[in-house]
Amino acid sequence: MLIIIISMLNFAYPVLYLQFISKNPEANFTIKDITTALTKNTGRLLVFILGLVFIIFPLLMLLFALLFLMIFIIIGLPLLLIAMPAVLAWINLSFYDYLTEKTGFFRAFKNGFLLLKQQFWTIVGTTFVMLMLIQIVQGIITMVPYFIGIIYFFSSGQTNMSDPESEGLATMGIFAAVIMILAVLLSYFFNNLVLINQGLIYYSLREENESTSLISNIDLIGADNE
Repeated sequence: MLIIIISMLNFAYPVLYLQFISKNPEANFTIKDITTALTKNTGRLLVFILGLVFIIFPLLMLLFALLFLMIFIIIGLPLLLIAMPAVLAWINLSFYDYLTEKTGFFRAFKNGFLLLKQQFWTIVGTTFVMLMLIQIVQGIITMVPYFIGIIYFFSSGQTNMSDPESEGLATMGIFAAVIMILAVLLSYFFNNLVLINQGLIYYSLREENESTSLISNIDLIGADNE
């Protein structure tokens, strides 16, 4: 549970950072301001985690189980490729609305759905491309040193796996641990990139909605004057 909370705090950081930028375009805020905001939102983050785990995820599991079954009738595969970035964008947009607008859990997911529906194919396409690029880059960064280590391990003749105290086995274990730590750190970094990408989408949609609302109000004023 502690790891989940730490992960959510890490994910909340770029959300709150973009919120500070939107309120202070000149970036006249400090890391301490963001840390304070994180501390104040810990309770709300916990509520979001619990709602996500016990309400949203079970529903999504049913959805994806159905889509996996539909793969056998061909149409399930494209639907699955659309559903994955769509669901991720929905959750991220809801997360942004939940933290920045201080809305309730269900209200945030309703607003996130409305934002997603507003420009569905653009958001899904952007999210899909972003995920593919991240998977490719992350795969290259982690697999290249992994294969280099494997080649070095076998070329150096340290292949005595029968002795648990052999130098080769110990080296292999350390190398595998380093690769695992690198993969975890990269996943946090790239997840933050995805969140920033989703944040740019969120704020652009909000700005578009606010501009549309302002134009509508101006038109109403003109109609009243007539």
